[in-house]
Amino acid sequence: MPLPGDRENPIPTPRTEGGYTVTIRDNTSGEVRNLEFEDAWDEFTEFAWCEGNDACDGNRAQRFARAIGQDPPAGYHDACTQERFAVLVRSKATGEELYRDGEWDDESNCSSTAIEE
Repeated sequence: MPLPGDRENPIPTPRTEGGYTVTIRDNTSGEVRNLEFEDAWDEFTEFAWCEGNDACDGNRAQRFARAIGQDPPAGYHDACTQERFAVLVRSKATGEELYRDGEWDDESNCSSTAIEE
């Protein structure tokens, strides 16, 4: 069954108020970090994470580093791939899954260090 916002089966996503949490995983190390956003999840934010700037590994590397207050690694902006990082997005208000890419199991919604964007 396709998931909302799945790259292979995009479907319109209703606007979700109350912010969202992005769980981002570095697929090379398996390390997982969380980012929290107060913005609404809508077609624009979905596009950003699915196909836009936040779908790029370079930008995800930047967000991954900043999730724990670090500077991004040197040369991060040169990584124009979509394989190193995977994301799982959930509504902060309901916990509903809004988007995912990459492979995730049921243990993926773990707690880790988070910062507000």
